[in-house]
Amino acid sequence: MTSGYRVDVDGLRGVSIICVVLYHLGLESFGGGFVGVDIFFVISGFVITNLIYKQVKNNEFSFLNFYSRRVRRLLPAMLFTLSLTLCVSFFILSPQHFERMGGTLIASLFAVSNFYFIGEVGYFDVGVTFKPLLHTWSLGVEEQFYLIWPAVLLFIVRTKNTPLRIAVISAASIASLISLAASWYFGDSKSAFFFTPFRIYEFYFGILLVFLPDFHLKNIYREVIFLIGASLIVLTVMFVDLTASHVSTYAFISALGAAAVIFSNNPNVTGILLRNRAIVFVGKISYSLYLIHWPVFVLISYYYFTPVDQLSAPAIFISLALSIFMYFYIERPFRYKANSSAYNHFSKIMPAAAIAISVLAAHAWQTDGWTWRFYDSKHNNIMDYVENSRLQSNENFEKHNVVDKNIWSNGKTNVLIIGDSHADDMLNALTSVDNNRARFNFRKLFFTEDCFRDDNYKPSPVHKILIAASIRGNRIDDTQECHERRLAVAKDYYLLNSDIIVFANNIPVLGVGRVPNYIKFIRELSDAKIVLFGINKLPYDPPTLLLVKPDNQNINTVMFGMDRSEIIQVNAFLESVADKTAIPFFNDQLYTCPAKTGECLILHDGKLLFDDDNHWLIDGERYFGKLITNLGILSDDS
Repeated sequence: MTSGYRVDVDGLRGVSIICVVLYHLGLESFGGGFVGVDIFFVISGFVITNLIYKQVKNNEFSFLNFYSRRVRRLLPAMLFTLSLTLCVSFFILSPQHFERMGGTLIASLFAVSNFYFIGEVGYFDVGVTFKPLLHTWSLGVEEQFYLIWPAVLLFIVRTKNTPLRIAVISAASIASLISLAASWYFGDSKSAFFFTPFRIYEFYFGILLVFLPDFHLKNIYREVIFLIGASLIVLTVMFVDLTASHVSTYAFISALGAAAVIFSNNPNVTGILLRNRAIVFVGKISYSLYLIHWPVFVLISYYYFTPVDQLSAPAIFISLALSIFMYFYIERPFRYKANSSAYNHFSKIMPAAAIAISVLAAHAWQTDGWTWRFYDSKHNNIMDYVENSRLQSNENFEKHNVVDKNIWSNGKTNVLIIGDSHADDMLNALTSVDNNRARFNFRKLFFTEDCFRDDNYKPSPVHKILIAASIRGNRIDDTQECHERRLAVAKDYYLLNSDIIVFANNIPVLGVGRVPNYIKFIRELSDAKIVLFGINKLPYDPPTLLLVKPDNQNINTVMFGMDRSEIIQVNAFLESVADKTAIPFFNDQLYTCPAKTGECLILHDGKLLFDDDNHWLIDGERYFGKLITNLGILSDDS
């Protein structure tokens, strides 16, 4: 199915980038818009294979020419984006975020940012709003594909050893099937999202289209195939409540839809959807728009401390204006005017520019994000306070966390705090009150909701097939690690001899459905009184906010004005769980950000209470420890 330029493929690019941009804007009706990237991968597989195959057949292919074209196509716009992002970030990002941005820039420039992000936050986490180059992970995946596939394809086409050709083709096909199966098996893990091997099958869908024979289908059949493919894309983008669940399944569906649309080969009637001038133009600027839109969204949101969906008009305007400029004055000259004097001039500057921004980014990465950009004494005072507070908190935890069974049986009331790092904070808060230390023993048990099923979990159709075939379990708690963790907890001496059990976890919105079974498991092991605490989160990191906001602005008020809807949603669900199970519930948010004051309690009596967006500093532990104690949360009649 080889062909020349396909206007409908540019149109499909336009659809893909619109899906991605609107998803990044937070539009609910485009909740699956991130699959636009999966569509890009299918397009890349088709376009690159088609190009190489025709050149090889005509004895025109050379690796030097191929990679020279790739560099001219990708690098100039990438360098412009990275340079602009570095410059703007210099003025507005905190040292912490500027430092991380430096590392990301290096990884992006060398096409390995997908590996870099595997070790950091996931693509759907709240923290992505502080990462202006997160989107470059997909460009890393594409460029890694370009490094491997041309050589494999060249060998397949040119080798005269038929058995060996069949073996290589079979190996490529098997690799694609393994990629597809692995993406389903590992589900929504960060590795499955960012790692190139999990994306091979999407490129392979496009590759297969090149080698399919021309069936000379009647237009009516092509219309039907187009509609089926377009429906699959629309289904995954607009009519599925994804919220980052079953990402691999919907990626497969959208990739299949994209392959069907390309296979339909621009049918007479429905093809107008992809060959009209507007969508084709968006497709032509799609690379520049993809590059620039996410840094614009992140930095404008960061500067105004406002969710980007509330700044959609200026965010889209700036992104479109920059992408059009980049297309006409950066992309096209380098791509189509390789022999012009302007190209020759800029081609000499490009390596120097790459080296320059690499050196600057690396220096920022290794020197704490250039703290000198801010008022040094202010930055040092904040960081010194935070660091000293962390040391005190760690010392307090080691001092008051009971590790001796003899102490646990000394006659005091035993309080076991179950959870993650929030349990550390809670232990420090409760032990900061003298009377609590006199009445209670405290111990932390690391055990989270991760290893419990969500009874409202609904497997996707593909996932149901895998479950029936016993290829993949239908719950995270099917893993051996979780079986071992639950078994260890069931035998835990401190749990079995507790009087009060406190749950304190940083529970994500996708994990709240597991909480009922999490609590049920503990209740079946112990008759102790149970107290459930809500998530104590903020929409932004207070030390950073304190550093980058002007001194004359009240950060308590600024924080209150930020979007806390997800935090409120999680706590509302946890409160309903507590009501149904008849256990006390403490909603931190009612006291951290009380509606009647219109402020969040970040600074209190001149003291910073929060270490980051979900942990207390020593003064926060003391404040909330006293508050919880005075409210009688641990008393017998609460």
